[in-house]
Amino acid sequence: MKKLYFFIPPLAFLLLFSCAEPLNITEIKELQQTTLDPLNLKPSMELFDLRIDIIRQTETTRVDDSTTEQQDVPYHPLGFDLGNGLFYDLNDNLCLRIDYLMDLNNHKTWKLKRNFVRKPRNGTLYSFRNDTLTFEYDGLFRKRKFDKHVERVGDSLSFYYGKRELFSIWEDDSSMYYGNSRRVWDEIKTEFEGSYYVPWGRRRDTYLIVDQEIILDNKYRVLRNEDGTCIEILRIGRRQDYLRFTMIRDGRSIYIYNESFYGMKLELGDQSLKYAWNQSPGIWFERVR
Repeated sequence: MKKLYFFIPPLAFLLLFSCAEPLNITEIKELQQTTLDPLNLKPSMELFDLRIDIIRQTETTRVDDSTTEQQDVPYHPLGFDLGNGLFYDLNDNLCLRIDYLMDLNNHKTWKLKRNFVRKPRNGTLYSFRNDTLTFEYDGLFRKRKFDKHVERVGDSLSFYYGKRELFSIWEDDSSMYYGNSRRVWDEIKTEFEGSYYVPWGRRRDTYLIVDQEIILDNKYRVLRNEDGTCIEILRIGRRQDYLRFTMIRDGRSIYIYNESFYGMKLELGDQSLKYAWNQSPGIWFERVR
């Protein structure tokens, strides 16, 4: 698999659980839960890294003989939509899609402002128009940092950072491909309805959905309960699976938390989205004109 190591503006604001207060347990237990959408498993793409991390993979790199550091594994543009805004990419990152939560995909142009609650002046403005997403940063001077642009030709998308082409994505009747004009780097192949696989040399990763249970290779299971009010995300273990996160919601709030009630709360407004891990101040997004 080709790893993607180009700069991505961070959207995750994660705090160490040991240094933060958990979510409001009483608030969660008294929540008037609404029905979540059914789970699905659909090959998809997310090109602009507008994601909120639920599970972000990390890797350790060696700085020198005595020092190592841990880094986030980059997002992969290919993956699977699981329903309810959940997106699982081919680098095993599980996220919520901001474009889904804020209904951006139904608009050809939009502007989105991201701010840290404690530092409202240190924000980022995302402007999308003519298949180009422009990032601008607040500071002493406002300046354009870079553009990400998509060119569409038939069933193919070519993705550019400024004027430099990074990759292309295209489809046929049974597969979705990621690569360039010379070679395919990764692909999602359909085995039969509800079952897909990603070949890695002689082995393959398998993804399938049965009723309301999704199997993400041999790594995670995602389940929706019988009355549809709860989604559970489990890590597949050698002897037994263990619960990583539970997802519930009411009309305006979404909670994603572990068994100790550490996790994330999202608040949805008509033109806004605020999210925070545990009792941290958090980050908010707002549609602007």
